[in-house]
Amino acid sequence: ELSQVLSQVPAADLVITAVTWLPSANISDGQQITLTAAVKNIGTGDTSRNFYVRFEVDDTYIDHQLVSGGLAVNETKQISQTWTASPGSHNAKAIADEGNAVAESNEANNQLSQVLPQVTASDLTITAITWLPSGNISDGQPVTLTASVQNIGTGATSRDFYVRFEVDGANIGHQLVSGGLTAGQTKLASQVWTASPGSHTAKAIADEGNVITESNEANNQLSQ
Repeated sequence: ELSQVLSQVPAADLVITAVTWLPSANISDGQQITLTAAVKNIGTGDTSRNFYVRFEVDDTYIDHQLVSGGLAVNETKQISQTWTASPGSHNAKAIADEGNAVAESNEANNQLSQVLPQVTASDLTITAITWLPSGNISDGQPVTLTASVQNIGTGATSRDFYVRFEVDGANIGHQLVSGGLTAGQTKLASQVWTASPGSHTAKAIADEGNVITESNEANNQLSQ
């Protein structure tokens, strides 16, 4: 038998050289953000193996994206992943070679973190409740309740939310506010109620179920 020593196979070394995002500023709650990681092979050997880049925000897994065909020495590929922004301060992280599919010369330099711009919170409140007809209401008559919901916060939200309507503490329905509210914006939401005899109190509650993280969660309702 004959044995031969094969030539040394140099190893790749995969690193994240940059993490960027678009839009780069003025990010609002609910907005789709594209995170892009630049992954480079700084080793002395090529790799043709497929591998994944893992994306995290605040150390929470978002998703991973395939780098197909590996990387030659000094080659860089741009890998992107979307993330839905939420209020607060956040750190984005990208990790090259998730699961260590590629044997590298250095396995300790695969990740990079970057601080994202502050995402300012909205503040949703009901500024008014009106009704039509406004007087001479009779038993059994359909009455249209209309709530003015305003974002009095400094940040926008593009998330959908519901306005809940109650009469005398009983739920009579909810209405969708689609597309959220920019800072200072007001939208109207209406609900029909069938009148009954007696004195009644109407209430509207913005962001039923607290879907949106707000700067103030205690001012979402108004009674009339």
